[in-house]
Amino acid sequence: MATRNPLQAERGLQKALVARVTGRIALAVLAMGAIAYSTARFIEAYGLWRERRWAEWFAVVAGGLYIPIELYELVRRVTWIRFGLLAINVAIVVYLARVLWRTRGPAAHE
Repeated sequence: MATRNPLQAERGLQKALVARVTGRIALAVLAMGAIAYSTARFIEAYGLWRERRWAEWFAVVAGGLYIPIELYELVRRVTWIRFGLLAINVAIVVYLARVLWRTRGPAAHE
């Protein structure tokens, strides 16, 4: 007759509890990330709607934030699609920055 170890039952309970808490923490982190992302996009949209200069630069920076991620993905696995998307994104960010720089300069005030 096999005897059951009470400590093993506790370990199973601990594993279940840790898995549940970890799952909830991951969900909370994802939710906070989604809230932060949507807030940043709302601020950008509001500024662009009100034709604010800072919002134009905010849009350039926001577009440029994806470049490191695209570079990482390209290094991980080189494909023509990834290379093309990176090239397009860099071209758009550079174009927007040049237009903003030429129209009012970097230190223009509202």
